[in-house]
Amino acid sequence: MSRTHLVVVNDGHNLRSAMDYACETFPEDTITAIYVDTAAADVAPIHLEESGGSIEDWLRTHRSEADRAFEAARDAAADHDASIETEVAFGHFPDAIRQYCANNSVDTVVVGTADRDAFSSYVVADDVTRIANTAPVPVVVV
Repeated sequence: MSRTHLVVVNDGHNLRSAMDYACETFPEDTITAIYVDTAAADVAPIHLEESGGSIEDWLRTHRSEADRAFEAARDAAADHDASIETEVAFGHFPDAIRQYCANNSVDTVVVGTADRDAFSSYVVADDVTRIANTAPVPVVVV
């Protein structure tokens, strides 16, 4: 029976190391790349009329960020002759990962953390700690 492994592909998390690990360790299983759009959770409400932009611009920007992450994930998977599924979740980062795992058949979460500067390491470590402490499945940190 195939298992499903969720790989976090957001900026700030070392997508390449996480995808390499998942593809090498679970070559026969389903690998799902997840991008969490945290904009709605991280910013105060804004009035688009006052922002000088449109909802379409805002959505396009956020969709392009997810698309870039998914393209990088597909490239990494292709290096291992693997294919991936993709998902976008919305909300506070650790909560979105936890909820996705609870609502879907996920066996493992894989998060990359290598190759960062001190500040990024601190921020990523906070996210990873929260995911590891709240996810209903094992979390692998690479």
